[in-house]
Parts: sequence; C-alpha cells; structure tokens
Amino acid sequence: PYFLFMSRIQEKKGLDLLVGAYAGLRAENPSIPELVIAGPIQQQDYADQIQANYDQSGIHWIGTLGGNDKWIALAASEAMVLSSHQENFGIIVAEALAVGTPTLISNKVNIWYEIQSGGAGLVQDDTLTGTEALLKTWNALTEDQRSAMSRAALEVFKTHFDICESTKRLVDTIQTHIN
Repeated sequence: PYFLFMSRIQEKKGLDLLVGAYAGLRAENPSIPELVIAGPIQQQDYADQIQANYDQSGIHWIGTLGGNDKWIALAASEAMVLSSHQENFGIIVAEALAVGTPTLISNKVNIWYEIQSGGAGLVQDDTLTGTEALLKTWNALTEDQRSAMSRAALEVFKTHFDICESTKRLVDTIQTHIN
C-alpha cells in the first residue's frame, strides 16, 4: 500500500507540504504506507530542496507515468494526495475517483466540496498543519471506513464527473431554459 502524489513537480502543487508532513508522520510511525511521487519535474530547484530538506525514508520518486501505468498506480494506491495551493479543477483527482481511489486534498482544489460532501476523501487547508491532518486522519481510519470512502469515490465520480452523466445534466438544463 502507498500514498500517491501524481502531478507536476512545482511549487504550486504543494509537494513540500506533503513530503514534510509525511516525513514527520513516518518518524512517529514507520509502518505508515510508502509515498510514491509520480510526475515530471518542472522546477528542479524546488525538487532538490524537498529532497535535501526532508528525510526520504519511504519516499519513492518515480518520474512521469502514462497510459496503463498511470491507471494501475492510481487504482493500486491507498489514497491520492494533492495538497495544492490552487487547482481550477484537478483532473488527476477526478481520475483517482474514477478508479475508486479516495483523495486527500487541499481546499484549494476547486472540486473539494464534491469530495468532502460525497465522502470520497478528506479535505484540509493547503498548509503543513492541514496536510499533516490529512495523513493522520487517513491513518486513523478503520479498514471499513477506508473501503466506504473508496466506494464513495467511485460514486462521486459517476455523479459529478462522468461524461455521460454530465452530458445528460447539460441537456436537461438547456431543455429547461428553452421550454
């Protein structure tokens, strides 16, 4: 089992918050899931700073994943974590939901409300304290609670982000305004 960060490696994505929170939690509890970091490095100095400033025990930087590898990584992870400082939508969050993977995100990911209200993951501030709370709360959940969140993740995807359902809602809205 592992936590998955899958996004561009740049300051906006808040990876420093995640690695800092993870390193602190792992120091307290070495049995927590590993952290897999997947994505292209767009700010090398930022990535170097993260690697230099935090203990890298249990952390695996694997580079960019695409195609089936991306979907396998998403589906196999315990949770997808994105402590971003700003996301207009957060496509990777929706993709995680599509395979039933709960998401641990900041409230700066603009689909946070759907995640939180649907029980598909956890939401906190885009701060070190908020990111620590995401990981600690997840770690304290029972297997039954995690399984329920996984089922909810798929349901939230189907309800809010599936193209067929979204198209039906759009057509219904247009027809309502035409009539």
